[in-house]
Amino acid sequence: MSKRATIQDVADYLKVSKSAVSHALSGRRRVSPELSRRLNAAIAELGYKPNFAAKVLTTRSTGLIGVVVNELENPNTVTLLNELSRELGKSGYSITLCLCESREVQEGCKLISRISNGMVDAIINMLPQLTNEEVLAAAADTPVLTYRRHKHSPIIVDYGRGVMQALDYLTGLGHRRIGLISVVKLCCGDADPRETAYREYMIRKGLLDPALIFPGAGDNASGYAGTASLFTLPEPPTAIFAGNDLTASGVFQWAHDHCRRLPEELSVIGFDNSPLAATLYPRLTSVDIFAPRIAVHTARVLLSMIGREQQEVPPAVIHPELVVRDSCSTPVMKNAVQTEP
Repeated sequence: MSKRATIQDVADYLKVSKSAVSHALSGRRRVSPELSRRLNAAIAELGYKPNFAAKVLTTRSTGLIGVVVNELENPNTVTLLNELSRELGKSGYSITLCLCESREVQEGCKLISRISNGMVDAIINMLPQLTNEEVLAAAADTPVLTYRRHKHSPIIVDYGRGVMQALDYLTGLGHRRIGLISVVKLCCGDADPRETAYREYMIRKGLLDPALIFPGAGDNASGYAGTASLFTLPEPPTAIFAGNDLTASGVFQWAHDHCRRLPEELSVIGFDNSPLAATLYPRLTSVDIFAPRIAVHTARVLLSMIGREQQEVPPAVIHPELVVRDSCSTPVMKNAVQTEP
């Protein structure tokens, strides 16, 4: 195995001091265009790669932001991560993902504590089961931001607005039996705000039937199981409002498996308007919560915490908007339980 090139080897190759190469690589001092050209050529020739640990000791920065997530199945999560990476990259940071599938508070705290020992410059916590206090205690001196729940600069999503637009659209088409598959396991221990808004709306309209509410986990399996449960009712729904697009995909799958035509026999609306919405068939009508805006705000708040954003970042209010596609129609046929062959 050939010896790994060192910074001293680069200096000897260029016949300059080691400190000159170090300053040029770190950007702490300006160098001539000619030296910069020769340095790049020498690095390519020798195959030199800076020692990460040495760089961290010198700069006191890893250039990494740890993002702790509980799943990578939801397309909306992937969208958020892509946007976070893009926004933090503008300030020279890269993100490193840490997956914690356990819902145990202790396991989440253990992971955050493990990466807060100098591995990253800051942490974004996206685990819904951890409170701000638990995250701060686990992270010790490492700056940490709990996604959407920062004390002074939170992100406020007007769920009531989004739910009202979705239900107004469905009732306007003539639907009265509207099922809800919620996402109770993804709501930080609180009630699903979509379900709260749904109940308030349906009560106002005199349409609330608690049997039409199925508590889900925000995944495809919940959409499938929820639809199967709702269609055992004596009067099944003519429309289903899914707590997110991934849940809606499970509704689609159940409908396909049971020969229910979409949207003729069942209308479906999702929530979050992830990339999945436009790829389902028929294309899914969904409530857009503007994930890129949420990611930009999150990045700005984190950068302000570590001194890279000079101005204090005010709270952000997201006003969801219904994006109408092809998954809803008037309830032209009465749903009835069909006996499978």
